[in-house]
Amino acid sequence: MDKLRTDTLTWLDRDEPIFTLLDAAVDKEPGEPSPLGVIALCGSSQAGKTRLVNTWAARHGADVLSIQAQLDQPEDISGFPFRTGQVVNYTHPNIIPPGFIDRIGDYVIFLDELDKAQESVLSCLLTLLAERRIRYTKVRPLSIVVACNPPKRPLPNPLMARLLWVPYPPKDYEVLQRESLAEVRHLLEDIYPPVEENVPELDIWFGAGHRLASWYQTPEFWKPAVQRMVLYGSFPAQKAEAIAHRLEEHAIVDGVAWARAADASQVRSSLVPVLMSSTIPVRNDIMRILQQKATQDQTGEIARALTTWCQSPAAQAITDATGRLGGLTIEEMREQADKEMARLDKKFRKEEKDAQKENNPEV
Repeated sequence: MDKLRTDTLTWLDRDEPIFTLLDAAVDKEPGEPSPLGVIALCGSSQAGKTRLVNTWAARHGADVLSIQAQLDQPEDISGFPFRTGQVVNYTHPNIIPPGFIDRIGDYVIFLDELDKAQESVLSCLLTLLAERRIRYTKVRPLSIVVACNPPKRPLPNPLMARLLWVPYPPKDYEVLQRESLAEVRHLLEDIYPPVEENVPELDIWFGAGHRLASWYQTPEFWKPAVQRMVLYGSFPAQKAEAIAHRLEEHAIVDGVAWARAADASQVRSSLVPVLMSSTIPVRNDIMRILQQKATQDQTGEIARALTTWCQSPAAQAITDATGRLGGLTIEEMREQADKEMARLDKKFRKEEKDAQKENNPEV
């Protein structure tokens, strides 16, 4: 169990999106892998990957079970075969201490130096990453996190596809701005070269699409820094850029003008990017205009579109900082929209009933 101290290294604002990414990707049900993938921190040695994972685990009150993959043999992971009568079984995997087998959600499995592990070891780790299982041994950690240096050899595609690749440190990361280096900063200026992101070249996997579908429903995905890590960690750079462009293509600079002209279909398709590209005061103006339009809309479609938005992960992400949009909380907006739809439904039922009476006077 890794007892590395976490109070000897300070963190920058650029680190916080990575902590957010790790928070989102925990196994919601210990033992059931998160559909958001296993985070793989990839970068040069001594940059702070291990300490970052330890700091994050400490924030959750979790221990870290550190596994040095480059030191293990396949038998350490899968166990040694032994025969009982006609049945072949396997010994307990050595990489999981017996005391951790019954623990549930209070520790993190940290697979370090994964790029240096033998090919056969990487194959043995696939079920741990995908199913939280090694042969017959089930584990229930809070999460699994991977760290490695930029691989010097191609890694197996089945392994690559299971990981969400995150460069660490990220590009233009100012390591010397850490408070822990304040006393020697003047000695180290212009010594270290600028940080360049370096992760394995990714391929297109269908699993990445399923991962994106899960992230799309997660509030953290709508935070730009997290969104970038998810896209560029799951898809080849060119494809990630295309997806990012499609997410932004509906963004409009003049959000107020958009709100005044938008119909229900535009609210459904474009409200998120419009709000994300607007300042908080403009967001409030947009929501006031849309709430007023919902009240005046005789079809109820705008009210329905707003209600759908209120229930989305994007709504939660956008209101995390202020808790309010258009002077109302998400709950208040949802309640207002529900009341408006109920009023319109009652109105439509009355009109339908009146029409039936007019067409059939005897009814």
